[in-house]
Amino acid sequence: MLEKTNIVSDFYGKEYSEKSAYQQFMGEKLINMIDFKNGQKVLDFGCGDGTNTFKMVNKSNISIDAFDAASKSIKIANEKKKELDFKNINFFVKNAHNFNEKNKYDIVFSNFVINWTGSKSFKIIYESLKNNGVFVGSIGLGYEGISYREEKIVLEAISNLGFKKSFENYVNQIYHPEINEVKIELEEVGFEDIIVKEVEVNQKPFYNTNDELYESILLTELNFKYLYLKTEQERKKLFNECLRICLDRKPTLVNVALIISARKLWETYKQ
Repeated sequence: MLEKTNIVSDFYGKEYSEKSAYQQFMGEKLINMIDFKNGQKVLDFGCGDGTNTFKMVNKSNISIDAFDAASKSIKIANEKKKELDFKNINFFVKNAHNFNEKNKYDIVFSNFVINWTGSKSFKIIYESLKNNGVFVGSIGLGYEGISYREEKIVLEAISNLGFKKSFENYVNQIYHPEINEVKIELEEVGFEDIIVKEVEVNQKPFYNTNDELYESILLTELNFKYLYLKTEQERKKLFNECLRICLDRKPTLVNVALIISARKLWETYKQ
């Protein structure tokens, strides 16, 4: 079976960057919520190709650490950093679960990353923040989100193609929480001033064709499922069958995301 890190590295990079207009829109929405101040230290938790990182660094005289598990994405980010001659951004490859900085950042930003890294990321983010530091992030919602609906389509495609045996031990690794789950989990690690809001967005305006739209959604949804298939030919078959079902059935294009803002206060720290 293919290593998980190889799949992720192949998934992220130029192809994903070109098909992530919705994610970029939500990232900009988050950035506009933040009151950046000169001299602040910011962490971009799961930065991808650095699209949002570059937008943040233009907001004020701040310095940013930005990491992602995908080496291809970090390569793209560093190439752009060199081209733009930014000195105050540090891009590096890192698995979120191995990130271990303590009390370092004034702001932690994370756009649609915790769906991949899971709720254990909240504690990692909390510990990385300074006293009075702020976490601002987005998460794809569970039951109402597009990913929930696409999961059903992918499982149908697996059945249609006779791939069920390959997925006997399949477990959905994507974190799809409900709004109250997120609030409770943030409180449990010590966050206060917690705000979690639902935002509905129709994805169609961000893409030129339905093919392009569904390809974007499926790139995300199929990432971990590719681990269970042995050949590139099988993975292409699964992608094409999922795309066929989407184009035939035309599932709703309204996605629901959670936008999060929370603050770390020392007096409420929980071991």
